[in-house]
Amino acid sequence: MLNVNDKHRYMLVGDFSIGYLNQMGVIYYNKNMMEEYYQDGDLLYKEVLDGTWTLDRLYELSSSVWRDLNGNNATDFSDQVGFCLNQAAFTTNHLFYDAGGSVCEYDSSGNLTLNGLTDRNIGITEKIYKLFFDNPGWVVPPDITKETGETDIPQKFSEGTMLFDIGLLSTADHLRDMKDDYGIIPYPKYDESIEGYRALVHDQAATFCLPITSDNVELCSAVMEEMAFQGYQTVVPEYYSVVLKQKYMRDDQNDAMQIMDMIHDSGFTDVGFMQNYNLNKIGAVCMDCISNKNNSYATKYAELITAAEEKFDTLMEFYNN
Repeated sequence: MLNVNDKHRYMLVGDFSIGYLNQMGVIYYNKNMMEEYYQDGDLLYKEVLDGTWTLDRLYELSSSVWRDLNGNNATDFSDQVGFCLNQAAFTTNHLFYDAGGSVCEYDSSGNLTLNGLTDRNIGITEKIYKLFFDNPGWVVPPDITKETGETDIPQKFSEGTMLFDIGLLSTADHLRDMKDDYGIIPYPKYDESIEGYRALVHDQAATFCLPITSDNVELCSAVMEEMAFQGYQTVVPEYYSVVLKQKYMRDDQNDAMQIMDMIHDSGFTDVGFMQNYNLNKIGAVCMDCISNKNNSYATKYAELITAAEEKFDTLMEFYNN
């Protein structure tokens, strides 16, 4: 959904950069802890392939994990927990969109529309709210910024004191010294009625854009095409087949490889997410609710939609003309 219509391409993503891959959302789980708590280290491989990996299941498994490692009788960052995540973390967007949430969709005439106030979006937000605020297995990291959160939380996971690490494929860069085996799975679905899994590509992924001021369009286009070709031929296959599938993955069983291929093939975005800051932040209503410990998606959406629709109409006029 990076394309607004079939007339123009203003931004290109793809094989010219590994960012399209390593910015996909995935969840890591500690296979040793899964064996300890649920007697099957490969349990989640089976559930993903069976289509039963849902937000409710993530809540169920994470909420049952807690061990008071520092003996203070309180859940904190030093304990063994289900997962650790700042409630304002960018991965909240991935939980929302990968579960089946959406802000923009095409109508019967093929026109892109804003349609973010749906029962599904409200339901997804309620489940994510429960995952955070009604979960004895969740702990808030202390004084962790966005930057340190991308290293400190994976560090905790690598120490074997967290069942799930909710992140991106690039998170594996910080797990090289982890002694426990881990599995890589997609983000969960809203419920089992949703077909397939999705992997939102985070907005840090590199894009190609050709400035309108360029005075040598043909040469610039040739460079972009060559970069994409070389990436397709060498860089991306090497990263995917060698780095992701061999160096970063802790097992080579068929189920694990099948799931990695599934993640690879399910990358997507939503125009509402991609253009979030141009649309009065209408693409991050769920994240805003969770950040502010607010469980009213509909109310927050109503606050933003009038200005968002005005900005959306301006954006569509630009693209369609």
